[in-house]
Amino acid sequence: MRKFTFVVSLLILGFSSSAQLSFEGTSDFGKLWNITYDPAVANKLYALTLQNHIMVSVDNGVSWNIMYTFPSGVTHLSVLKMVPGGNALSFVASGNPDGQTNGLYVINIKTKLVKSHFIPPNWADNPAIVSYSIYNESAKNVLIHTSYSLEFAPFTKVYYTQNNGTQWTQVYFSLDNDNVQMNNVVISPGDSTKLFLARGLGSAGVNGGLFISTNAGNDWVEKLPGMALDPISFNPTDPNEFFIGTGISFGATPERLYHSVNGASSFDSISITWTDQTLNNITTLTYDPVDPTIVWMLEDNEIGKSVDGGHTWTMKAFSPDNIIYTYGTGITINPFNNNQLFITSDGYPQYSDNGGTTLMQAKSPFCVVNGVSYGNYTTSQDLFYSSQYGYFHKDLSTNTNTGYKTRSPFIVNLPSYTTFTDSTVPGRVFTFTPSDAFLNPSKLAYSDDRGATTISLPSDEYSTGLQFIEKDPLNPSQYWVSYSYYGSSSTLFKLNFSDPANAQATPVTLLESGLVTGLATSPVNVDILYLSQGVKIYKSVDGGLNWIEKTNGLEELVDGSDMIWDIKNNPINRKQFIVATSQGLYISDDSTEHWHMALAANNTRKVSFSPLVNGQIIAGIYTSLNTDCALVYSTNGGAAWQTITPSTLNYLPVYGADFKFFTDKIDTYFTTSDLGVVKYRLDNLPDPLPVRLFSFTASLKNNNAQLLWKTSNEENVKLYQVERSTNGINFEKTGSVAASNTAGSHTYNYEDQGFSLALGRSGVVYYRLKMIDVDGQFSYSPVVALTGRAGAGLNVSVYPNPVSSVLNLRMETTGPGQYVVKLIDAIGKEHLRKEYNLTTGNSAMSIPVNSLTPGMYTLVVVSDGKEMKHIKFMKN
Repeated sequence: MRKFTFVVSLLILGFSSSAQLSFEGTSDFGKLWNITYDPAVANKLYALTLQNHIMVSVDNGVSWNIMYTFPSGVTHLSVLKMVPGGNALSFVASGNPDGQTNGLYVINIKTKLVKSHFIPPNWADNPAIVSYSIYNESAKNVLIHTSYSLEFAPFTKVYYTQNNGTQWTQVYFSLDNDNVQMNNVVISPGDSTKLFLARGLGSAGVNGGLFISTNAGNDWVEKLPGMALDPISFNPTDPNEFFIGTGISFGATPERLYHSVNGASSFDSISITWTDQTLNNITTLTYDPVDPTIVWMLEDNEIGKSVDGGHTWTMKAFSPDNIIYTYGTGITINPFNNNQLFITSDGYPQYSDNGGTTLMQAKSPFCVVNGVSYGNYTTSQDLFYSSQYGYFHKDLSTNTNTGYKTRSPFIVNLPSYTTFTDSTVPGRVFTFTPSDAFLNPSKLAYSDDRGATTISLPSDEYSTGLQFIEKDPLNPSQYWVSYSYYGSSSTLFKLNFSDPANAQATPVTLLESGLVTGLATSPVNVDILYLSQGVKIYKSVDGGLNWIEKTNGLEELVDGSDMIWDIKNNPINRKQFIVATSQGLYISDDSTEHWHMALAANNTRKVSFSPLVNGQIIAGIYTSLNTDCALVYSTNGGAAWQTITPSTLNYLPVYGADFKFFTDKIDTYFTTSDLGVVKYRLDNLPDPLPVRLFSFTASLKNNNAQLLWKTSNEENVKLYQVERSTNGINFEKTGSVAASNTAGSHTYNYEDQGFSLALGRSGVVYYRLKMIDVDGQFSYSPVVALTGRAGAGLNVSVYPNPVSSVLNLRMETTGPGQYVVKLIDAIGKEHLRKEYNLTTGNSAMSIPVNSLTPGMYTLVVVSDGKEMKHIKFMKN
């Protein structure tokens, strides 16, 4: 079937797409936390990423896949544990703006569904759940330890439930206990009413101690007073035997390991020679699940192992500058082969297959990536991305990653590189490091060999960001460069390095001081520029010496709260522009003279036209406190949009993207804060849309309906059949006009002499075009409505109809005026009322209808107190 486009309207498209997520970044810097063996399935592992994903491996850590995604990209998951019974995992979720979404979760491993969600009773304090303990598989008995601050003072509250969180009992409050904070809480594995609280430091001269209750927290006894304590591990075959180690005390208490075999009635201090380093605290204690005589201990710079039940220990120390181990956070032993184990720490996760004698890095591509850029859109196989304080080049033809300027994972506060590729010079990449606003200036460089060697260029030395580098299409060595300062203001330079040794950066005067986010150039005239800054578009016809504001149609963007984040020019149709804004996508079909909203959406940040297929557009919605990542795309020039939802994208925490176009698919490369570079493939896109319907209007002429429509680039089009309706739903043929079926622009008109008779039956008449191919296939135009009342010179159309989420309204007026738009349901109830001050000509608005229940509605346009137009539409 031949597809048709309508530049300012939405058509209903009937095609499906499939896609695939893949991890594209280097595996040399991947991090996973809380790696945990499945107790019942051989070689199966679970782990947390740095953000909101639980990963699973079924091949002993060789490869990983997403098992579970928390449905918010700003959520941070921590403290992953296997729930007793081995059928569920538990974790802590934090970082959500809605405090009641945070808390302790339990998910079923088989179904991946949440079984329990425990909200701390003090959720209004915005607490962190530092530690918790779940007694058995039903999660009926749970002990949670929360920490929060008020006016910089720390507080600890511990709660206990015996009925799955229906009721909570506060069993500890630091304010009532000498301001001593908690480090760890545990329920005895042999008695649900026996609770252990390992205390840390206090601010009133009292530290530490192990609090023990045998009656669900009603009464407490203290053991090991004065000792700052933290990790506890019970013998899996005897709940009366356990080890407890000291926590961080900054020298206030000695570092020790204690052992009890009688349920804490008494303790033995284990003689261990420690290697002094930084914090000198024991972080983790773990019994071997296969052989309980083997016990493991992780310390801030040491790994300890005992093979005689903890009586004697072998300690392996690591220097501060090593990249294998520092400050251990977890250890897990394979229950089917206890020679195999994973250790996680602040460094990279380590794997051993010989009982810990040697360790090797457990590699994965799950790291933080700061930015991504793709090379030449049509021929390049070059992908660049920033990570590990440096940057990487990936050859997409060989899937090899090469890193440059990368640093150790333990070095902090280093500037991160930003990369920008030149889409016309294969292998050319620009690199930027920001100024620290103190001693180190910003640095800009370029490379023509994919980053292997770089040549310095002049930069705005105090800038803290690089917004874009845009090439002058007629000068291979001249670029437009926008620097930023803390994301609030910008400078713009014309950079010329035809002679790299004497490169020149010429400042360009701007009309405002706001953030400059994008620039589009003319391929035929070096003096024509289009600039996005704040909520405005500016045009220059003299190479940036003077700027003209081009914001007709962008008035709904509010300065100070909204932002235009990107601007692109269609490389196939140079009159068409698109901008990505905080409110959605706006399109101009007349070189920025007029704009109309093409799609209402929050936080659209990146947008691109396909250079191969006219009509293909894709835009990225980034992760924020109010939005989750998504993709929106159009195959008909922005007339209709499809959405790749956050759930389809596994709620990736996305802060950057770039696109690679093919004729029938689009690859999106995302930068994420936990999974590295993630590629999403959008494929099975429909064929290019050769015919464009630019406008379709209806007006009154001698009591007849005069229909007018304009098209261009017709191909294999036979005729336009005019259809009429009195209810906006059921249409009948009223006439037809033969198509020119040639290239170029065309204007058609049709006079419906049956309009008056149809008007007498309903008071409003609806029209649409059935556009028919030579092979008999067809597509429909938007619907327009016409009345015979006063004000009939106002043309109104809505699309799509039926509608699911956003109703687009197009109004053509013969003069300026104030108009009221109302949405009324079938029983006359008003659901929306909006006022518009319109000028002469065409205006486009978007009306969200997500909240409406399915059914028939009427859009009423009122001017000067008179109802001028009624258009019915169906809400799906």
